[in-house]
Amino acid sequence: MKQNLLFALMALMISVPVAYAQKSTTVIGKLEGSKAVLTADKAQLLKNYHANLQKMGITDRLFSDVHLVALENGHYMLVFSHKDYKSVFAVEREGEILYAKGTTACFTSDCVQELQGSIPQFEKDADFGICIPCSNGGKSTRIASSGSLLE
Repeated sequence: MKQNLLFALMALMISVPVAYAQKSTTVIGKLEGSKAVLTADKAQLLKNYHANLQKMGITDRLFSDVHLVALENGHYMLVFSHKDYKSVFAVEREGEILYAKGTTACFTSDCVQELQGSIPQFEKDADFGICIPCSNGGKSTRIASSGSLLE
């Protein structure tokens, strides 16, 4: 009996991180050939991100658009944009499906036009990322949450 209880507890402990990791990513698009296509509802993504920022006390950032951007290295990012600032999420690929890693966003108003600046970078299997700074020396601010900022 004790052995069965111990096995059940171990199985629960092993399954918890998997369930958490699934909740921190959001399906946002797919690859059609070599082109990344945003399939998630833009209005819903904007609404969810704004609501989560407000819960964190960040009320001065209203984004007007969200889109996928392909990087030169074959990776992708999800970019929330405004003419004066942007917020970027890392995107993972599994087959043809694209997932945004929703626990970490990088915000900047210093290098809005810079493609490679202020983007999240994750160590393998990490839940939270760091922000790659702007190449012009501008500020990049990390916004992190234990759950997805996109849901």
